[in-house]
Amino acid sequence: MKKSFMVVVGLAVIIGLTVFLAGQETGNAKEARIISITGGAAGNIQSIQVEPQELLISKGTVVVWNNWVLANEVKVVFGDGKKCQNSTNAETGFGLDAKSRYVSVILEGRTASLRFIEKGTYGYIVEAGNTVRQTGEIRVQ
Repeated sequence: MKKSFMVVVGLAVIIGLTVFLAGQETGNAKEARIISITGGAAGNIQSIQVEPQELLISKGTVVVWNNWVLANEVKVVFGDGKKCQNSTNAETGFGLDAKSRYVSVILEGRTASLRFIEKGTYGYIVEAGNTVRQTGEIRVQ
């Protein structure tokens, strides 16, 4: 029952995000790709998975991160924040932090997104809790 509820909530979030992004300079978006972040158990997170870890996309593609880590928020961190900020637009949930990283904190069942408008390779880290990390990479053609 809870899994069905989470699927319905996830779909509603994705549809809502799509409608929201339609008015946020994504009219030229060629496609949207989803990265799922999963793992953990209530209060006991020992590992997370990022799927897919490597993503090859075209300029103009919107990438959406979905947080399905149980009972935990996750943080998506691009270490080269200015490069990422200058190479994307129509961000939802991302901003520069005090260390000049491009960061989004995503609550359980929620999403964050970026539209990549410049060619390049963008590595990022997904953090859950203080010690659990997974890496990912987006290559824009």
